[in-house]
Amino acid sequence: MWLSALRQVGEQSLRVGLPEDPDTSMLGDLSDDSLFVFASIALHENISLPQLLATTQLPEGVVKPVLDEGRRMKLLDCQNGTVYRLSVLYHYPVVRYLQAKHCLYE
Repeated sequence: MWLSALRQVGEQSLRVGLPEDPDTSMLGDLSDDSLFVFASIALHENISLPQLLATTQLPEGVVKPVLDEGRRMKLLDCQNGTVYRLSVLYHYPVVRYLQAKHCLYE
């Protein structure tokens, strides 16, 4: 993430700025169930699969593919293979998108 904040200035100098905004075009392709799972992750910050199943009341056959796809798209990080959270790079854009879709409220 921070590498995208570096800009070359001259031959041997770098300037540090803000990281580039990530591409979020894939968010528009997410299903309602996916948005619901991501909203639950955003609300709880760190959440396991059993906790997601309990909070969303969705079947594991729906939630697990959403988690796998979220990891593949780099929207989610998975700690110790069990705890999910929004990735640092995508946290703000995903939360902003979920708020715009009325899946999260401030």
